[in-house]
Amino acid sequence: MMSVTGKAKDVAEAREALDGIFSAIAYLAGQGLPLRRREEKTSNLQRLLDQSERTCPALKTWRKRKQTFTSPEIQNEILELMASAIVRQIANSVREDVFAVMADETRDSAGTEQVAICLRSVNKQLEVEEQLIGLYSVESTTALVLSTVIKDALLRMELDLKQLRGQCYDGAANMSGKFKGVQALIKQEEPRAVFVHCTAHRLNLAVQDCMDGVRPLRDTIQETGRMIGFFRDSPKRLSCLIHFGADKSLRPLCPTRWTCSEPALASVINNYTAVLSSLEAIADDPSTRPDQASTASGHARRMQSFDFFFGLSLALHLLRMTTPVMHADNKTQSHISVSRWTKVSHTEA
Repeated sequence: MMSVTGKAKDVAEAREALDGIFSAIAYLAGQGLPLRRREEKTSNLQRLLDQSERTCPALKTWRKRKQTFTSPEIQNEILELMASAIVRQIANSVREDVFAVMADETRDSAGTEQVAICLRSVNKQLEVEEQLIGLYSVESTTALVLSTVIKDALLRMELDLKQLRGQCYDGAANMSGKFKGVQALIKQEEPRAVFVHCTAHRLNLAVQDCMDGVRPLRDTIQETGRMIGFFRDSPKRLSCLIHFGADKSLRPLCPTRWTCSEPALASVINNYTAVLSSLEAIADDPSTRPDQASTASGHARRMQSFDFFFGLSLALHLLRMTTPVMHADNKTQSHISVSRWTKVSHTEA
């Protein structure tokens, strides 16, 4: 029969090994890295554990067991435990005071509608904190469904709706509708939850209306977006651009976030000569397909006009004035990573 001392030693070594596995998973998740690959032996988690074995003999001994608690199912369960611990910590930090909720829905690459919900509060040092509490899949984006999801998320965190003092959404009718929007449905239960149209969204709409309302700006930005896509769609054309002296590749132009378009326009105007020379070279190259050569020729003619250069310069000037406003609006936001697990793991073990 194993002695008490031997049993305690085995428990201590097992605890140390499991702590190493939890720490490895927390590190990878916090860095946004995938844990698994097609071949489990070459996954990021297994490679990280291989490195950890050098300083942790208990982990090396543990991984020789038949059950090592590193299967994909257990990895997912560990991640859920960490996420729950972080959410509980967030809930505890805001439960004693009033708070505001922010939500926005979007469709992911798989076509699934998801709602991102954040809490906004003020800590004891009077510092604003914005913390993501989760992504929730929804079957529809009606006001009733979205308001139910928000209230359910608060209920799961044991946050009283009576403590809600603010709502921040975009200007879509299902969110901001005066009578049947999400903000109106929540106000029926808590009238003190004041609705505020998202500042970043309003800024983006204002810039969009400004650009779309001026023909030279609108035409120049649309042409610039097509030209940037023309280069970025082909490694050969990007190589040609670098060959003519471009210091960096062209930045993509976001079709919806106008306040993020400054880097794209700046990359064109800072490499104006190289871009124009590349387009002319592509248009004159006999090996270029006729449709691509014609497109390059059209872009080159447009770049040689005063209207294009003036419109590009003016758009960049206007966007540079909105960028500080955008940064000022976002600077109080904080991001939650799984690294916060280390702050609560020992207290909740």
